[in-house]
Amino acid sequence: MLTKVQRLARERAIIKELRGGELSYRKIAAKFGVSLPTVTAKARKAGIRRRPGARPAAKAAAPIQARAAATTVKARTRSTAIRARAASTALKAAATAARPKARSAAAKIRAGKAALRAHGRARRTGRPRRAAGAQRRTALGARRAERFQEQFRTLVMHHYPNISLARFDRLVKQIARAMA
Repeated sequence: MLTKVQRLARERAIIKELRGGELSYRKIAAKFGVSLPTVTAKARKAGIRRRPGARPAAKAAAPIQARAAATTVKARTRSTAIRARAASTALKAAATAARPKARSAAAKIRAGKAALRAHGRARRTGRPRRAAGAQRRTALGARRAERFQEQFRTLVMHHYPNISLARFDRLVKQIARAMA
C-alpha cells in the first residue's frame, strides 16, 4: 500500500512521462506497474490528449527556434514568404520521416495468425464463409431442439407424474421424430 506522498510522486512521474511523449500509454502503465485506465485517467487529469496505442510523437529534425522562425516570419516580399513556407514544409517532412513506421492493427493480427497457422493452430483470417454460418445456425438449432426436449420432459413429468416409463419413452421418441 502506497502512502499519499508516494502516490502523488508516482502520479507526477506518470504525467512527466506522458508529456515526454516517448512511450505509449501501455508502456508507461507497464513501467509504473499501474493499469492502462489509470494512465489514461492521469492524462485526462493533466489535460493531455493522445490516443492510447498511438505512435510516439515525432522528434523535430531542426531546433524549435528555427521552426518557429520559419512559420512566424512576416514576409516582406513574396519570395521570402515562399522560402519560409518551403522551409516549414521541409521541417514537417523531416519530422514525419523521423517518426517510427506505423503498423496497422490488421497487419499485426494477420502476422499473429500466420504464425499460429504455421503451427496449425489458427483458422483462416478474413470473413467466415457461408458454410461456417450454416454450421453455426445448425448448431444453434440443435441446441434449441435439445432445450425444447428437456422442457417437454419436465413438463410431462410435472403434469403426468404417474406416466409409465414405456409410454414416456414412446412420447419422447415421437417428439424427436417430429422435430427431425
